[in-house]
Amino acid sequence: MMGRIDIKDEYNMVYMIFFYLSVGMLLPWNFFINVNGYWMFKFRTVNETIEGNNTDIGPGKLNDRQLEFTADLALAAMLPNVMFLIVNGLIGHRLRIIPRLIFSLIGVVILFMVTTVFVYVDTDRWQDWFLTITLTTVVLINICNGIFQGGFFGLAGMFPSRYMNAVLTGQGLGGVITALLNIILLAIGGNDVDAAFYCFLLSVVFLSGSVLVFFGLTKTRLFKHYTQSAITLSSEETSLLDPPGVNQEVSLIEVIKIIWEEEITVFLIYVVTLACFPAVTVLVQSTNKGLPGSGNWENLYFVPVSCFLFFNLGDYFGRTLSSINRFPKPGPKLCLLLAVVRIFFIPLFMMCNAVPESRYYTPILIYSDTAYILLIFILSISNGYMTGIVMVSAPYRVPVHLKQTAANFMAGILGVGLAAGAAISSAAVQLL
Repeated sequence: MMGRIDIKDEYNMVYMIFFYLSVGMLLPWNFFINVNGYWMFKFRTVNETIEGNNTDIGPGKLNDRQLEFTADLALAAMLPNVMFLIVNGLIGHRLRIIPRLIFSLIGVVILFMVTTVFVYVDTDRWQDWFLTITLTTVVLINICNGIFQGGFFGLAGMFPSRYMNAVLTGQGLGGVITALLNIILLAIGGNDVDAAFYCFLLSVVFLSGSVLVFFGLTKTRLFKHYTQSAITLSSEETSLLDPPGVNQEVSLIEVIKIIWEEEITVFLIYVVTLACFPAVTVLVQSTNKGLPGSGNWENLYFVPVSCFLFFNLGDYFGRTLSSINRFPKPGPKLCLLLAVVRIFFIPLFMMCNAVPESRYYTPILIYSDTAYILLIFILSISNGYMTGIVMVSAPYRVPVHLKQTAANFMAGILGVGLAAGAAISSAAVQLL
């Protein structure tokens, strides 16, 4: 068997590249959900005047497109994402990783350019077509992103655990950056449309940089060492241990048996999180919105800050906390129990002050901004912390030659949780 050679990561360059690429991994999803005001503007109810100009009818209840858009967005994003994460989990170890990652990144960049172009296009008279185009673009972006995300998790699984931690914390920071950017653009006087344009434009620039950065990563000695070591170990152990005719599915079954607790845990984590955030949480309004004496916090910043910024800050904090080795960490069974307990978040958020003017089935029982914000923080911190625990530990519980397969499969199960949570979120919105 090939011996391990200690090759230093000079100046932590490879670590920073992993971190940078992981920030960009969730940029498409984060930017789409954070510019909620832009989508509400695009799908607002308008009147056609005699002259043919479109004008707002005025404030009031959200129309069907506005009410259901975030849930539709979640489904359009998560279903193709999970399909390709599952495919990657099953056969990703058989495919060349570098072409997959590069071409999927380029695909996301091109599709985000299309999204950016539509920002300043007047779509008032063809909102249904714009909705179809938008959701189709989201599907295609998440096909590419699923290919990249699954492959990148598998790649990180070949490296020491600190690089998987870099991927997970980078994802969390990406959410914080997008939420902050949207709030800053609103604070300096930009409207929702301008904020969306600059957010989408930044994503094009950042993801274009990701393509170049990934090329640089493949040229490093550390990258070549760990990827070649994983390939060599897999080939050697398979030839020594497996009889002729045994295929890779046997190894996958072995992986499933070893890390079944982590698999169920990560599935439940994201079922609950996506069932609540953002489809339900984005509809929660400040209890003082529109009342005499209310200001920008209640009417402009409440959703961008309390829903998106606070969630992403909590998620990032949880992921960072999970990477600190000096603290004892819960074992697989305790993590699974905590994931089951989190199911109570779904009815709790449904009882918050979500679309109070359009509720028919579920009563508002949590009529408090503070209680809602506290729930957001508990949901997000637990999401980030438990994700960091199980996603890092799972690949290191299996034999070395199965680490990439385990990381790929965990990413696939995470994606299944995302899709299931998105489906539940759509039902939750209908039950408000």
